[in-house]
Amino acid sequence: MIIGGVIALGSKVVFLLLVPWIGEFIGVTISVTESLFIVAIVILAGVAGWMIGRGMGGSTKTTRKAGRGGVESALRSEAVVDSISDGIIVLDGDGNVTLINPAAIELIGWGKEDAVGLSIQSVLVLMNEANMPFEEGENPILQTVKMKTPYESRNLTLVTKVTHKNIPIALSVSPAGENSVVTFRDIEREVSEGQERSDFISTASHEMRTPVASIEGYLGLALNPQTATIDERARQYLARAHESSQHLGRLFADLLDVTRLDDQRIKVRMEPIETLGFVRNIYEAMKPAVKEKGLQYVFRPDVRNEKVISPAYYSQTDVVLLREVVSNLIENAIKYNREGGSIEVDVSGNENNVTISVVDTGIGIPPEDVAHVFQKFYRVDSTDTREIGGTGLGLYISRQRVENINGKIWVESEYQKGSTFFVSIPRLSGNMYEMILKEKGSNNAANEQKTEERTNTTTVGTGAYATMANHGALQSNYAPINERSDSNNGVGMIHPQNTTSVISPEQQGVAE
Repeated sequence: MIIGGVIALGSKVVFLLLVPWIGEFIGVTISVTESLFIVAIVILAGVAGWMIGRGMGGSTKTTRKAGRGGVESALRSEAVVDSISDGIIVLDGDGNVTLINPAAIELIGWGKEDAVGLSIQSVLVLMNEANMPFEEGENPILQTVKMKTPYESRNLTLVTKVTHKNIPIALSVSPAGENSVVTFRDIEREVSEGQERSDFISTASHEMRTPVASIEGYLGLALNPQTATIDERARQYLARAHESSQHLGRLFADLLDVTRLDDQRIKVRMEPIETLGFVRNIYEAMKPAVKEKGLQYVFRPDVRNEKVISPAYYSQTDVVLLREVVSNLIENAIKYNREGGSIEVDVSGNENNVTISVVDTGIGIPPEDVAHVFQKFYRVDSTDTREIGGTGLGLYISRQRVENINGKIWVESEYQKGSTFFVSIPRLSGNMYEMILKEKGSNNAANEQKTEERTNTTTVGTGAYATMANHGALQSNYAPINERSDSNNGVGMIHPQNTTSVISPEQQGVAE
């Protein structure tokens, strides 16, 4: 390096001596100062050239390293994708396959070289919830590619390429920049095991309802002063046993409801309602339970500024399902509230939705549990809840029922301060509400006419029995049995009436 510097310096000195001679040769007089200036420019140009050359050499090395790094990163990514047990397909902006991993190839029966470049509709053949092919423009994967919105479902079926076998899958489609990532897996075993569990729960609940109803009936008779005489201590013991039998009845009812929901055996009957008045009726019905616990109870629309006219919140819903949901939320607000606490029920809305809210000042929900409270059998495990009975099914059933009426349910909670549960359902305009009511009235009138015609042309047998039946003369010697079909109260539970007539426990079978 030193020798190179000496040679460079020597060459610059020689050039400095030659500059005046070169000027004289070409007929230009160049002074020593000008010679020094020219030499300086030459030196700077040389240094700059050297630095640029060095930089380019370094850049080339960096580029080579980056290229190798990119290739290695791509290989690592491909190895990770290939090792995942779920099927993965990457799509371009047009919905064509650009990458497919071995798990997807094995599940659908396509070769890697055959699938790449084809439309996802050709590679991943899906059937909808009704086990029918998707109509043109309804394929959820292509909709995600087009709209860039995530999609998830566990209700679709995959048709394999070779055997044309239908396999239930869990499908997820996520946008990733200009591409979209499709992940799916076989859930046939999960579905089968879930069905077996549901069948077992349904059968066991049906079989146990009748003996539990009988136990509750006998305990009710023992607690009835008109049918039994017992001392106060025995009454306390029997009252606790009676409460426990009622709890068992509610548990079996909830289990049956869960199996019906999971099997989609709940029939939804949508009808138009004025939501504010509907919720007010539920609020009024829950007053005794609230009063018994000594809580403050407020229906927010009634305490707003009286000068403001409350709007009419119309909606179309299943009144039975919505009543059970709102009742369950108020019951929870009572159950998990503190002594001297309060409950506030409100109805509000916007152009698209009606929102029902239940606010309590109870124990609240820890932040880590908020996301799980609507899951099946989930209960918050804390010192505040261990002494409170429950099945862990109430909110799960409420969520399922709200979804069945095209609504949403969620919670906002602050631990040790209280919770607010919200139910949102689609809102109807006043004109649509009136139109549906009018149409419903026309249908009811037509049905009544058909029923009347059918009654007039029907012969009801002859003889004494038929005569008694026609005149409603058949009377029971036992008090009526209240069979309740809602999940909050239990299915087919018997409640002895305060009457001189006696309910025979042998008569307390539950009608299916």
